Amino acid sequence: MKLKNKLLIPALILTFVSIFSYAIKRDTYPKPSPNLYLGENNKLLNIVEQSVDTKKIVEILIGSYYHPSGEEEYLKNAILELSKKILVKDKRWVNIYKEYSNLRLTPFQERFAIQNNDGQLNFSMTSDYLSSLVIRLPATGKYIGKDFSVAVQAHLDMVLDHEDGLKGDELRKLYFNGIPTVVDSEGWLKSEGKQRSIGADNITGVAELITFMLSPELERPALELVFTSGEEADWHLEKHHGRSYLFGARFGNLQLTSKVLLNVDSSDGPGSATMGSVGGDIQTVKSTFPAQTVNADEIIYDLEISGLKGGHSGKDIHKNRKNALLVLSKILVDQPVKLIHMEAGAASKSKIPSQAKAKFVLTSKAISKEKLESDLSKKFVLLLNANDEVAGPSEDSPSVNEQVQLKLENVTNKTIHGFKSLSGQDSKQILSMLATTKNRVFKYKNNGHFPHGLKSSFNYSIFRLNNDLNESQFDLQIDILARSLVLSEFDELEAYLSAHIKNYFPAKLTRVMGWPAWEVDLDTNWLAQLVKSKMPFISSIKATNGGLEANMILHNHHTNLGVSMPLGAVSLAVGPKIEGKHSYREKILTPTINESFTQTKSILKVVAEELVLKQQ
Repeated sequence: MKLKNKLLIPALILTFVSIFSYAIKRDTYPKPSPNLYLGENNKLLNIVEQSVDTKKIVEILIGSYYHPSGEEEYLKNAILELSKKILVKDKRWVNIYKEYSNLRLTPFQERFAIQNNDGQLNFSMTSDYLSSLVIRLPATGKYIGKDFSVAVQAHLDMVLDHEDGLKGDELRKLYFNGIPTVVDSEGWLKSEGKQRSIGADNITGVAELITFMLSPELERPALELVFTSGEEADWHLEKHHGRSYLFGARFGNLQLTSKVLLNVDSSDGPGSATMGSVGGDIQTVKSTFPAQTVNADEIIYDLEISGLKGGHSGKDIHKNRKNALLVLSKILVDQPVKLIHMEAGAASKSKIPSQAKAKFVLTSKAISKEKLESDLSKKFVLLLNANDEVAGPSEDSPSVNEQVQLKLENVTNKTIHGFKSLSGQDSKQILSMLATTKNRVFKYKNNGHFPHGLKSSFNYSIFRLNNDLNESQFDLQIDILARSLVLSEFDELEAYLSAHIKNYFPAKLTRVMGWPAWEVDLDTNWLAQLVKSKMPFISSIKATNGGLEANMILHNHHTNLGVSMPLGAVSLAVGPKIEGKHSYREKILTPTINESFTQTKSILKVVAEELVLKQQ
């Protein structure tokens, strides 16, 4: 056998081992034990013997149970253990199945139920550990024997963000042991130390559902407490009516019986309610560019922008929030640069990027670091203080704050050369495309029901330019999240984005996934009319995004949520006062937590009375 043949098999084995090791390293990271928050470690169990307080439950959940999307089973298992203790303590419940004592949410587990001595279904779950958990509570007081229930729903998963711009595994592992929090002098609950998202969206809603479980003395109709998953995740695909929607490869499909859904996933605070849901599409842009070798005498810089407000790509998109990717592009576009690397955005496509960075070659040796830094800083400040070209009102103007910063570093002498770069022309085209893009608010709608008249928008969520996979070329990928109240609007949005991008460089645009819009007429919807006529504690009702998962459940789709409702069901969204959703500045105004639960109880009472009348 020739020498090269003898070396071939070991080389192949080594290559396979390397690839496999890389895959393992890439796809795994330190995780807590599945039983970490169960048994004696389940801090939720301690509150069974105490007076119920929703604010306290929120603090416990944030301090111990916050996990990234896709790992909701930790919190679900804790809720199941809590359910068991409540049921065992409450002597009314009998006939508990033996399987219950060994219950863990594991894939493909059978559904099961707990019944009381009247045979009434009390508790059920779906078969997949990432699908929804539904706990059914029987009616109390004067509603016993009434043939209806009301669903109350919150989602278990959360968006992660950190002020240092961390992402991926590096960021996810920070949440396994909960988040240290502090309440400031104004009553805002937020993270302590380095700022990070705290799961206010939607751990506060989860706390309200748990409060119902712990409050059997409340007079209320029968409840279906719906804990959903995957609302903030990168969703799975399933074709539906010829379009790719936000429908997922989850195995459960639980049918609710309620015809009213109260979604406790709003952030406007007590006194406000929303209905409807903005539909969305995710567009992925991909392109490739030839790579050049960076010469040893070329000057290399790192540029980073951080500390912008960021925020929710739907709720905050009409405000004068700056997208860090677009800001970085606008301050670099007129400079003589060749890009080596550029990125913005983290794991979630539903956030406005608050950090962006680039590594580049400065092709003009006549420009000193001091002059470059001065030029970039001046333009940076001008951009932050300028109003974006929005057609509607802006709530944040200017968006400068004490934490925003631009950092420029000459890394030529600190870096081993061997980098590849784009050509100056390709770099210019990419930066120009971003710098000249139409404002993220695409259209407004002249209708007093819609806050700010916002109709459709898009957000450059995630941007990656690198040559990690093939040294001879650069790979570019941009994820754009488009939202609209009108389904047909997405075709127009896609046409604009495609034409704009292809005006600068060849690219492939793919509509990856989406979800339908739910537009509500507040003048005809019976639940909206009930709010206006019989709920004086709600001073404002808006027809806008009232919870994505509520929309999916309500429209009776088989979704990644695994839950659907009867056709003709209606929904209303409420919640405490939350600011900075989907950003590291996320915070909850603590007095509004218990106020929100009081409002939820009041809504249930009014809805129950109306349903009683409808049955007569």
